[in-house]
Amino acid sequence: MPITVEWDDQSQQAVRWTFEGTWTWDEFHLTQVESMSLMVTVDHMVDVIGDMRAAHLIPKDAFENFQYFKDMISAPNRGRIVAVAESPLVRLMISTYNRLFKRGGDDIFLVETLEAARALLAFLTSDAASAVL
Repeated sequence: MPITVEWDDQSQQAVRWTFEGTWTWDEFHLTQVESMSLMVTVDHMVDVIGDMRAAHLIPKDAFENFQYFKDMISAPNRGRIVAVAESPLVRLMISTYNRLFKRGGDDIFLVETLEAARALLAFLTSDAASAVL
């Protein structure tokens, strides 16, 4: 499958989606179901890391599916979402999503490496972030 879903590490603080090659919206919707099934097994907030570095492009009909995504990924214990993307086109699409569906600071954070995603999430859950935010 072009999108895999797994815990990012053994602490089960984040679910990681790894996109590879060409993927479809149906496959993406299955990713949401798989993510929910992991999230309900823990009683703490779970962040999402979408690693899109090995993906080709976002499939057509992105704007129609962005609305579905906005509604779907609203598990009660879903934390922040961080996208890892190097492609300028993918980064533009995520930025567009943030502008269209801004939900009170619930945007998708955008970074270029998996390490940066983990560091950002660690910072955002730290006491230092509470003092700044």
